[in-house]
Amino acid sequence: MKVYRITDWELHYEVNSDGGAWKPGQQKRKGPLKYYRAHVFGPAGDNQAYIEVGEIANEIEKDCWSSVWGIFCKLCEIAARQTDDYRGYLLGRGLSPISPESPRWLMRAGGFTETQVMRAFRVLMDPRIGWVEAVDCAVDSRGSPIPPKSPLLQEKQKQNKAEQNKTEQKLGGNSELAEPEHPTNFSSPTDSVSDSKAQQLRNLEGVDGVVEIIRLKLDYTPRRKLRSQANADETCFKIMGHHICRGDLGDVATAKERCFEAAVEFSTKYGNPVSQYLTWFKKELAKHDHEWDD
Repeated sequence: MKVYRITDWELHYEVNSDGGAWKPGQQKRKGPLKYYRAHVFGPAGDNQAYIEVGEIANEIEKDCWSSVWGIFCKLCEIAARQTDDYRGYLLGRGLSPISPESPRWLMRAGGFTETQVMRAFRVLMDPRIGWVEAVDCAVDSRGSPIPPKSPLLQEKQKQNKAEQNKTEQKLGGNSELAEPEHPTNFSSPTDSVSDSKAQQLRNLEGVDGVVEIIRLKLDYTPRRKLRSQANADETCFKIMGHHICRGDLGDVATAKERCFEAAVEFSTKYGNPVSQYLTWFKKELAKHDHEWDD
């Protein structure tokens, strides 16, 4: 069966169970979404990109961009209202595919003409834009489509796995790493760090090991941030590490476990996980009659 979907929906539009940007390994919202992530165009965003895509669209189909954009927004709503297993796919009632070959459901849902729908699919599926793609998929015993995963998502997961393996091999050859006396399981459905990598990092001596695990548990990526903000974040991580290793949060081993678990939880939160984690950390210090080191 041929079905249509929004290209790489998971990486661009999906939200996790807490309403934040979904990342591989996190849990998605189960039912239909009430909202989805979308790129901001216009004065507050990248209006130039919007104009450039519009120019390409109008080259493909003359003076079509305004209607194509409206139809694409409606397609995203349709893709968002699917359950988590089918999210991103253009399916109507009974999981029947919405396609240029059967446009009537979309025409009724959005008030579009058949010509507008056909033009929109041609534009959106053109390789120069590629916001919608067709895929062949198997069907189950009820005749419903079994959607395959996004190719880009699969490739990203492979890259992440390769990077983890490379880091694990590097850490495995570090003579400063000791064998753990009491192995601890760091696995979590929302944890982006492999068990073996976290286990090895756990045995790095002192502040550096604690800081590195907190960064990894938070899924912190400084390359996405401004240099000044990244430097401020790193300073905060160092201060946290010193507080933990000094025993300011109580027993050091217990404090480490509690802080690592909290980091995993905050990595799935909407907004700035570092800021939220810092607020939580300062409250924990206050509970133990300690103040943040400025």
